[in-house]
Amino acid sequence: MNELGTTNASFQRACICYEQSRFDEARVYLEKVIEAEPNLATPCFLLANIHDKFKRQEQALFYLLKGAALEPQGVPAQVHLDLSRYLMGQGRLAEAIESCQRALKVDPKFTPARELSAELYRRQGKLDEALRSLRGLLVKDPALDQFNNKEHVDYSLSSKIWELTQQIDRVRDELESDSSVTSTARVEDRNLWHEGSDYARIGKLDVAEEQIQKAVQGSPNFAEAHFNLGVIRASLGRSPWQPSKLQQAIECFQKAIQLRPDWAEAYFKLGKTLEALLVTGCENQPSDLRPIDISFQRAIAHRPDHAEAYRSLAVSADRQGRASECDDYFRKYAECLKAKAGAHPLGKLGLRFLDDINTYAIGHLSHNLDCYVKLQRLGWLPEHKTILLAHPARVSNPSLLGYWRKYFEIITDSSLIRDLYPLSRALHHNASLVSLPDGRTVRIYKALTFVEAEWTARGYGPLLSLSEADRERGWRCLEEMGVPKGSWFVSLHVREPGFKREGLSLYNGYRNANIDTYAKAIDSIVARDGWVVRLGEPSMKSLRPQPQVIDYAHSQFKSDWMDIFLASQCRFFVGTPAGIGNTPLVFGVPLVATNWSTNTLTLSSRDLIMPKLIRHTRENRLLTFRELLSPPVIYNENGIFFAQNSMEFVDNTPDELKGAVLEMLDRLSGCLSITPDDERLQRDLASKVALDLGVWVSRAPSDFLRRHSDLLKD
Repeated sequence: MNELGTTNASFQRACICYEQSRFDEARVYLEKVIEAEPNLATPCFLLANIHDKFKRQEQALFYLLKGAALEPQGVPAQVHLDLSRYLMGQGRLAEAIESCQRALKVDPKFTPARELSAELYRRQGKLDEALRSLRGLLVKDPALDQFNNKEHVDYSLSSKIWELTQQIDRVRDELESDSSVTSTARVEDRNLWHEGSDYARIGKLDVAEEQIQKAVQGSPNFAEAHFNLGVIRASLGRSPWQPSKLQQAIECFQKAIQLRPDWAEAYFKLGKTLEALLVTGCENQPSDLRPIDISFQRAIAHRPDHAEAYRSLAVSADRQGRASECDDYFRKYAECLKAKAGAHPLGKLGLRFLDDINTYAIGHLSHNLDCYVKLQRLGWLPEHKTILLAHPARVSNPSLLGYWRKYFEIITDSSLIRDLYPLSRALHHNASLVSLPDGRTVRIYKALTFVEAEWTARGYGPLLSLSEADRERGWRCLEEMGVPKGSWFVSLHVREPGFKREGLSLYNGYRNANIDTYAKAIDSIVARDGWVVRLGEPSMKSLRPQPQVIDYAHSQFKSDWMDIFLASQCRFFVGTPAGIGNTPLVFGVPLVATNWSTNTLTLSSRDLIMPKLIRHTRENRLLTFRELLSPPVIYNENGIFFAQNSMEFVDNTPDELKGAVLEMLDRLSGCLSITPDDERLQRDLASKVALDLGVWVSRAPSDFLRRHSDLLKD
C-alpha cells in the first residue's frame, strides 16, 4: 500500500474509533495522519475535539488554530466559535473577537457567535459594542429559534441588554462630576479626566480606564480621578467577575480616601468593592469582614443620611448572624428613605415607587406585593399612590404581574422607566422592609408572621383570584396533559440548584432538596385518586414515569400563565423554600411547606410547615426547636454562616414527607384526627418562638412532632 493509501486507512480507522468513543485510539491514528500529511485541516479539528473532551485546552487550542490556518475559507462557523471560546478562556480577548467575527462572516445569522461577541466586548470594557452586538442580534435574527422557544430567547436577550444598560447607568450615576472636584490637578490631566469620564458614561470603559489612568499618573494627588478610576474598575471587576480589577479598584478608593479623608462616598464604594470580592472565590478574598463594616460606618460618620450604607451594614450583619443589629440598621435605612421621600413635593402628595426587585423573582412578585397591599389595608402603611416599575427583562412571571394591576399602577415601558429613574429614586419605597405598629422595622419574611396573623384575625381573604378565562384555559391544558376533567390535583415543587446555576454553592444550597425523597408522598396522593403535577424548569431531574403523575417541568405545556394556574387551582401545594412556594398564599391555597428553612417562620393558618432540622457536627447532636427558632439561626439566610459554625441541614425523610401530605389530605377531606397529645406538642412548639420574633400561626405535621418530640425539651 502506498503512503497515501496508508494515510487514508489511518484516517478511516480514526473516524471509526471516534464514532465509537474510543478517543485515545482515535488520537493515535490522527497524529499519524497529521505527521504524514501536515496540511490536512479535518484531522486537526477532530484532534481538537478529542483534547477538548479530556479538558486539555492548550492542545485543543493548538489544533483548532492549526486547522483554521490550513483551511480559512472552509472552516464551519461552529469551529470558529469553539476557537473563540478557547481564546476567551486564555484571556486572549482580541483574538477571540476576531474568531467570532469570522464565524459571523461564514454565517451572519449565527446567534451564538453574536452573543459571545457581546460577552467578549463586555469583558474588554466595551459595553457600547456589547450592546450594539446584542441589539444587532434582535434585528438580524428576529425569529430567534435556536431554542425553539421565542419567548424564552427574547427574555434572555432582553435581560442581557437590560444588564448592560444598567451597568452603564450605574457607572454614569457613580462617577464624580466637575462640580464636586476639590483637588488641584494640571489642566491637561483634568481634561483627560473629563474625557475618560465622558467615555465611561457611554459605555466605553476600556478607553475611559486608559484616559483616567493617564490623568492619575500626571497628577497623583487628583482624588476625583482615583475615585472615578475605582468606579470603572469595580464595574469591570463585577461584570464578569475579575478579582484583579476589584483589587485595583480597592486601591483606587483607598488612595481617594487618603487624599480626601472625609469623603463618605469613597468609603462606601470601598466597602461595596470589598464586599464584591467576598463572592469571587479568589485568593485575595477577605476572611475578616470588619474592614467592610468599618468602611460603611465611616461613610455614615461623614454622611449620616447615607441610606445605602445603612442597608449594606444590615446585609453584613445578616451575613454574620447578628439579627438584632441587622434589624436596627434596616430601621435606619427605612428612616432615611422615608425622610427623603417626605421632603419631595410629590412625596408629600403620597406618591411612591416600587422597583423591579419586587418583580424579578416570583417569590418577591408574590409575597412582597401581597404584604405591601395588606399593610395598607390593615392601616399599618399609608395609602400611597404606588407606581410599580417593572422592566420586561426583570419580570419573572408576566401573568402574575397582570393580576396585581388591580392594586398598583404598573409601568413596563423601558424608555419611560428610564426617564422616571431619578424621580423613582427620590420616592423609592423598599417593600422588603416593613414598619410594624410597635415601631420596629423588620425584613419582610419576619414581618409576614405578624401581618398574616392580623389579616387572619380580621377575617380577611386572599387578595388574588384566578380569572374565569385563565381557569378554563388551564383546565383545557390539563386535559391535554391527560388529567380528566373533574379530577383533583396537587402541585409539587422541589427546589434544585440548576435554575440559579448554584452548583455546590453554600449560600443558598441549603434551600434545595432531592425530588426522589418525595416518592412516598406522591404515591399517597395517587392512592387517593389524586393527580400530582410537578412544577419547575428543564434543568431539574426528571420524575420517574408513573400513572397520574405529570412532570410538567419537562413538558411542552410549560408557560407563565400555566404556572399560576397550577399554583392557584390545586387542592394544595407541596413546596420547598423557593419563590413559587409563596404564590399559593396570595390565592388562598393551602401549602405543605417541606424541607423549610427558618428564614421564614410561618405562613398562614391553612398551612403545614415542616422545617429541615440542623445537626451540630462538632457536638454531634440535633439543634432543639428552641435553638432552631432563636437567633442566630432563625431568619438567617446565609448558608455560609451555618457551614462556618459546624451546622448542617438535615432533609426531611421520605416517611416524614408522606406523613405531612397525609395530614393535609385528611384535613381537607374532614377526617383528620388530632389527639390532646398532638395539641400539646403544637403548643410546645409555638412557645419556642419569642414574642418579638414572630407569631406561629401555621401547624407542624403531627407525625413530624411525634418523631422529634425530644427536640421540644429545652
